Amino acid sequence: MYTHSNQLQVVLPSLKEAGITQRIALGHIYKIQFLNNDLLVICASGGTSLYQINNWQRLWDIDSPAKCGTISHDGTTLALGWGQKIYIWDLRQRQLLRQLQIQTDDDITITCIAISSQGQFLACGDNKSTVRFWNLTSTTETPAIQLSYCEEELEVVSVAITADSKFLAATFIDIGDVIVWEIASATQVKIMAGETDFPSNSVFSSPDDKLIVCGSNGLQIWDMVAQTESKFLDSWHNNAAITSDSRLLAADNQIWELASQRNIVTLPGHPNYIGSIAFSPNSEFLAASSYDRVNILEIPSGKTMTVLETQTNFFIKKVAFSSDGKFLAIVSRNQVQLWNILSGEKIETIVSDMEWVQTVASNSDDYCFVFGSSQISDGNFNQICLWGNRSETYIQIPRNSCPKIIAISPDLKLVAFINSEHHLNLWEIASKQVVKSFFGHINYIQSVVFSSDGKFLASGSDDGTVRLWDIASEKEIKILEVRINCISNVVISNNGKFLIFSSCEQVHLWNMVSQDEVTVLEGHNNPVESLAISPDSQFLASGDRDGIVKLWDTKSAKEIKALAGHTDTVMAIAFSPDSKLIATGSEDGTVRLWQI
Repeated sequence: MYTHSNQLQVVLPSLKEAGITQRIALGHIYKIQFLNNDLLVICASGGTSLYQINNWQRLWDIDSPAKCGTISHDGTTLALGWGQKIYIWDLRQRQLLRQLQIQTDDDITITCIAISSQGQFLACGDNKSTVRFWNLTSTTETPAIQLSYCEEELEVVSVAITADSKFLAATFIDIGDVIVWEIASATQVKIMAGETDFPSNSVFSSPDDKLIVCGSNGLQIWDMVAQTESKFLDSWHNNAAITSDSRLLAADNQIWELASQRNIVTLPGHPNYIGSIAFSPNSEFLAASSYDRVNILEIPSGKTMTVLETQTNFFIKKVAFSSDGKFLAIVSRNQVQLWNILSGEKIETIVSDMEWVQTVASNSDDYCFVFGSSQISDGNFNQICLWGNRSETYIQIPRNSCPKIIAISPDLKLVAFINSEHHLNLWEIASKQVVKSFFGHINYIQSVVFSSDGKFLASGSDDGTVRLWDIASEKEIKILEVRINCISNVVISNNGKFLIFSSCEQVHLWNMVSQDEVTVLEGHNNPVESLAISPDSQFLASGDRDGIVKLWDTKSAKEIKALAGHTDTVMAIAFSPDSKLIATGSEDGTVRLWQI
């Protein structure tokens, strides 16, 4: 039984301790799975949500960021990987069961996870050629087995545990090699070298203890018990699916009978490139996606029953059937669509993010944030969304403009954005027209900000300058030159005393009166991509490419605390008007609110 109550969200304890108050948007979706005929789990970079599909109601949400994850075969256990930690959740009770930690000083990131069919064992791969294996029935947090394939630092793309839990397999990026270990002895028992021209392979386990390998060496099935292997296709294949009874195998536009190794169907008229494929639980249907459509085919005839047109203009990443085979969930970039395959009707759509949350600007109680979205609305425009407490407003800006770098004026009348690489435009919200332009930079502009009184703009560029502009006259009034060529962020304090900018891993504070460099804040291990100063000028926040936000005291120039909750680059930060909350926007597709 999966519980649901008035407490909609459960938060990872470390996020609570850091002061998280809210997450906006689910983020980039990487896994979907039906738990039964009524419940669908969506796993994304920002967290995991459970939806009831008959009314498309969200029953609950687990705020636990992750870059990868998996769900046990019985749908009771969720494992999420983030950094060097794996969080094990009980999906039925929404409880954090335990936390697995990789004990190392190296810059290791978990890249993939697999759980055995009975839920007793867990394996993960990292970005440095190492596979780890845990016995989840044991209370120890130390992995039972740690296997390294080579001295090169290669990312592990996929891991798989056979249904009998006797063998562990992994594939590696760049070289495409597939390695199999015997778990009991922790010894390597099989290897398949990848093709250098197409160094890509993936591996998964079938219900009958076989390993299915698809990629640069075609499609192969390895029976580790009988020590046999079967090769079905020689060409490169990126996807495969097997029926629950292990009777049929589908790869791209072909269906095979495994017992006889006979090709029983070649799908007529279907494109060769298939993004994702899945059999229905009763093996009566096959869903095969190509670009932004999904063909539903009858088995074994291969006849097309219906075609689902998602109209997303993006490649479909994943498809999944409900337990009764009546519904299909389709993941395409930033959304999940639920379809009734019998009627061919779309039931509902969940938008998990706005492509990438690129800019957040907090200026009043009416409009709290500005999102710069790379979503194209009609092929000629980018879209900016002003998302407020009581309303949403969408502005279309020319396609050659960059919505990544925007700022909103304190009076909410103007939006500044980069038009081409070297000059600024001011867009009037009321008229939705460009009203002013500023020229002077000779290289890419990386940041723009309004002064608190709305009279000036400051912009930082790869030309090594910070330029101050008078908005009324459209004139350049001051140039601050620095030795560092790349200035990635610029902010001005509310009192007009300090101008702060970032370059690489450092944050610099300038005195606007003397123009002397006040101090350099050091502590980030990755380039700083976003800055913000609190309205009372007491706090400075900086976000980096690793998803870390650091909070600084402007008087002492000391770090107060680090906020870890994003799985990708923090592109934007904003303080609330009372300086008590911080909003952070990330390329993981989420916005998070933190209590200072």
